Amino acid sequence: MKPRDTQLEEPALFDLPLHDAHEAGEAESKRSPAKRRPAEAPAPQALSLFPEETPIVAAVKPPEVKAPVESPRPGPRPVPPPATPLPRIGLAPRLVAGLADFAVHLAVALLLVAGSRALGVDRTPPWPPIAICLLLFSFVYFVVPLAFWGNTPGMAWRGLQARSRGGDPLSFGQASRRWLGAVATALLAGLPALGALRGRSFTDLVSGSALRRDR
Repeated sequence: MKPRDTQLEEPALFDLPLHDAHEAGEAESKRSPAKRRPAEAPAPQALSLFPEETPIVAAVKPPEVKAPVESPRPGPRPVPPPATPLPRIGLAPRLVAGLADFAVHLAVALLLVAGSRALGVDRTPPWPPIAICLLLFSFVYFVVPLAFWGNTPGMAWRGLQARSRGGDPLSFGQASRRWLGAVATALLAGLPALGALRGRSFTDLVSGSALRRDR
């Protein structure tokens, strides 16, 4: 027989009495309550902006279908009122105004002849230069007053004024055509002016204008 080992065997970990360790721990906690380790607070749970992951579907309104708007039909155009006819001017006032303007042209022609003789020209007057100067003077004499004031100096003396058929002032084109009619009337010895007996003279027809009383 083998001799029995007299050395005591160490107790195993699981062989220790559990109730003794538990009682020792409670006694230790009672002796030093200040040294107890504070219990850890539960970790805060993270807040979620979307607690429930649900699909978000945007409500899309169907486009509104508008009924077509009918454009208003253009009505009949308003008829402008008829222009007030200008009173007719007889032949006598036209003739007196024309003779007054002719007298001014005759005086200018005599001045041109006298000026040519004063410059040493022989007794025969140089008619072509005098005619050109007289024509230029006549154009300025007629067209400028007619376009700005509607009458020549002779017409203003007799209280006459030239206007378009609608009563508007004359344009430069109408004033120029009226001057051409006056020149043609003078060259034809005043015969085209006889049309004034019917209400409109030759100058009125050419320029599309008419005479009226200024006052």
